[in-house]
Order: sequence, then structure tokens, then C-alpha cells
Amino acid sequence: MARQNIPDPSIGTNVISNLADRPTLTAAELKAKFDKAPNDIISYLETNIPKINANFTELYTDMPNITIGTSAPSDGDGSDGDIYIQY
Repeated sequence: MARQNIPDPSIGTNVISNLADRPTLTAAELKAKFDKAPNDIISYLETNIPKINANFTELYTDMPNITIGTSAPSDGDGSDGDIYIQY
């Protein structure tokens, strides 16, 4: 599976500060303005977290296996790609 493109968030977070000093909105419209940025953030995360998780899963499975142990590799020359960390 190819890694998925994660779009940059384009979420306006100055919704409230961009309102006029003397609001002309109804109570319902004003409530909607207060809820807009958090709802946009939640929507972005719900859309993109599965893509992010898939990308991390793919990166993790593409990584070579690293074995940590206290003995030398079984073939003795390390030609099989095993890495051993002695401590």
C-alpha cells in the first residue's frame, strides 16, 4: 500500500476574533460561530487519523527486524543481516 497524503489543515481558528465588536448575529448564529473551529478540527482529525495510522503501520512494517540479545549472530559473521546489541 502506498503512503497516503495527509493534507495540511486549513482550519480558520480566528472565527470569534473576526466578529464585529457589536454582533449583529442571532443567538443561534453566534453559537454556531463558537462551535465552528472545534468542529472543523474534530472533522479534520476524524478524516486524517486513519491515514496517519496507516502511514505509521506501513513505516513500521517496512523496517528491518532488529534483534537484541547477549549472544553473537547464529552464523557468526553477521551476513544474514541480524543486528545484536550486547550489554
